[in-house]
Amino acid sequence: MNCPWAHRTLLMRSFKGLEDTISLDKTVPGRTDQGWYFNEDYVDTILGTSALHEVYTAADTEVTGRVTVPVLWDKERETIVSNESAEIIRMMNEAFDAFSNDDRDMYPEDLRSDIDSWNELIYNTVDNGGVPGRIFQLPERL
Repeated sequence: MNCPWAHRTLLMRSFKGLEDTISLDKTVPGRTDQGWYFNEDYVDTILGTSALHEVYTAADTEVTGRVTVPVLWDKERETIVSNESAEIIRMMNEAFDAFSNDDRDMYPEDLRSDIDSWNELIYNTVDNGGVPGRIFQLPERL
């Protein structure tokens, strides 16, 4: 895995034992002029797309901005829940408790401000390298 954001979501998925609940499709570990893409070895098993930008467009035909990984896709609503790794791992920590085999709290209330401070520092200086605008915004839906 060559993406620090996707890597940390994979770690949380494993820590919380969510492999049977949250499926995993990987893009090819490289990009083309189409961005992140799929091929015969790296397959989009949900939508059958050939490039990740098509997944974003399936969620919102008017989407603009960078196409990034990871992406948490809601199979029932057929849309992107989030592409922000910190948000996804917080969801995995709490929202999937009924499916987890691990009751450890990876985001305890008394440590949240420290965790958030470290996350911001690492995100901006190491992971993101100063690239703005990662968060995908969906239009408000009924």
